[in-house]
Amino acid sequence: MTISKEQALKVFQKRREENARKERINNADLPAGSPMHYYCHRCKAEQILPENHTGSDIKQYCDDCQPLVDCGWI
Repeated sequence: MTISKEQALKVFQKRREENARKERINNADLPAGSPMHYYCHRCKAEQILPENHTGSDIKQYCDDCQPLVDCGWI
């Protein structure tokens, strides 16, 4: 199923507003060995890196925003 650009942007905006209200985790405050947290550059969705991550594992955008970025919609 595909959705229109207008619908996709409405869903994006809602996700962005919801994520703006969430408290962000500061990795420096976590104990050693804790999973690392980072946030999508567009909607600020929290992403958690796997324990055995490398620097190349970090994505700029979450899986929901990446297709919108690829289409040039955001």
